Amino acid sequence: MPRLFDIRRLPLALAAALAVPAAGAAPANEAPGIALVTTVSGPVRLVDADGRSQEPKLHRQLELGGTRIENDRGAFLCLALSNGIGLGLGEESSLAVEAFRQAPFPENKESLFYEPSTSILSIGLERGTISVASDHLSPLSELRIQLPFGQVRVHSAVCVVALDSSGLHLTVFQGHLTYTYPNGEDREFVSSGQRVRISPSGAERRRIAELLPADTAPEAWKTLGEATLLAAKRVLFEAAPEGAPYPAQPVVIVRPDYYEQATRRPYEYLD
Repeated sequence: MPRLFDIRRLPLALAAALAVPAAGAAPANEAPGIALVTTVSGPVRLVDADGRSQEPKLHRQLELGGTRIENDRGAFLCLALSNGIGLGLGEESSLAVEAFRQAPFPENKESLFYEPSTSILSIGLERGTISVASDHLSPLSELRIQLPFGQVRVHSAVCVVALDSSGLHLTVFQGHLTYTYPNGEDREFVSSGQRVRISPSGAERRRIAELLPADTAPEAWKTLGEATLLAAKRVLFEAAPEGAPYPAQPVVIVRPDYYEQATRRPYEYLD
């Protein structure tokens, strides 16, 4: 169970955690990356590599590698990942986390501003809508979304990637991403404030179908992007103890009014 962290202590915690991660590839002792469920609503299923299915619980820690996530109509899921990114999945959507590995990091690298280590995250979007908030991902890390046609590499961005009957939609609210066409060579660079649609036939011809402002995106995509960004900020991942199976341990950040709630007592006073 993750610990709770009072947001009133946040400025002091951040002031002590501004160290930028050192350059270099992830060391050989990288470990499975983890995630914490920050929001879950409606029918959501997690299917592990052995085919076992379960429903995600709020604030539950998950090992994502090899996991398939399926959202039905009306379902919504947000995760905070140990590499500092937020991940959101909209309704009628499914994805497979093909790989999530992360290098451990020392306590003096803990930060909400920078990814404290390096990581590799590969996701296969099968249908529907996914949102990523990776506004402080290390430049040495990889975050790729595999698609039915082509792939997306997310850099430092808050973005939504959606599949529907008209093709692939890439909406970037902050930062930038790169789309690679199915031939593996040609690319499109999508930056902040842009919204791009690529049809399946257009992907074969290496041609964009539409280029629009990001603010023309459906409200549901905007909401998903905002919720995913919030998810990333709701959890601080601390360095794990030496010998721990995971590279980090989650600490949930709560607002001050959490501590101002009335205390439940197993008794009452009688006049």
